Amino acid sequence: MSEYKYWPLPDHYPATMVDWPAKELWPNRRYHWHAKRQALRKWRDLAFSYTPPRQLPSGGFYLVIAAFPPDRRKRDRDNLVAALKSAIDGMMLRLGRDDSILHPLPPIILKPDKYNPRVELYLIPEANVTITIK
Repeated sequence: MSEYKYWPLPDHYPATMVDWPAKELWPNRRYHWHAKRQALRKWRDLAFSYTPPRQLPSGGFYLVIAAFPPDRRKRDRDNLVAALKSAIDGMMLRLGRDDSILHPLPPIILKPDKYNPRVELYLIPEANVTITIK
């Protein structure tokens, strides 16, 4: 077992990259249920198409979320995970597994990227990780 560091992440683990979540997906926003449902479906389908099909080993995975926001505004990390729920569902649907095997870690919000705001999702097998809390 090796000690897990947030960055840099190994690039050989299954990952997907999606655009910055649409405003309809954020939980603190209030939209009509139909508009929100359409955004959720679109987001799930996009994540499905962006995820390369791969065979995952058995066992659980840690979900690492690396976010590159469009601007410097402060972001609520919990809301970011909630806004990505349908993208995570689409990614796991493509990989042929249920998302109950995921253990999400707190998102990492990195330097803003005005021209390519995005969220990168990494799966790290829990057998390869030792988390030390200090």
